Amino acid sequence: MSDRIRKIQESLKKGSGNGDEITAAIAYVPLFGWAYAITKDDDFTRFHALQARDLNLAIVVIYLIVWFVENFPLTSWLFGANRFLNPISQALWVVSLLGYLGCSAYAAYRAIMDERWSVPFIEEVRDRVQKILRREK
Repeated sequence: MSDRIRKIQESLKKGSGNGDEITAAIAYVPLFGWAYAITKDDDFTRFHALQARDLNLAIVVIYLIVWFVENFPLTSWLFGANRFLNPISQALWVVSLLGYLGCSAYAAYRAIMDERWSVPFIEEVRDRVQKILRREK
């Protein structure tokens, strides 16, 4: 464990090879960190800021889906508060939130270590959404 800490300290002391690692790691602060980092012109920081934005967008979409299922009149009788399937929707939300926080922490660690680590499936989903949006225009 102390070797990892020393490696992080040495990495921070020697400076950046690709860009500003601290700003790239700040991008993974939940919900608003990417807004600060996306203004930087550095390619490394911009990569992590865009990835953090997509990760934040994914957790917001999951939250909205769970909220809609629990509060929409046609589904609230199954998934609403104190209903039969409410624990399933709540478990989905808790697991998603823990996964998001863990993924953000790991991605921030990789950014501090000056690595371009891609969150699994984020690029594929982004490409699919862009392809669908281009088809509609």
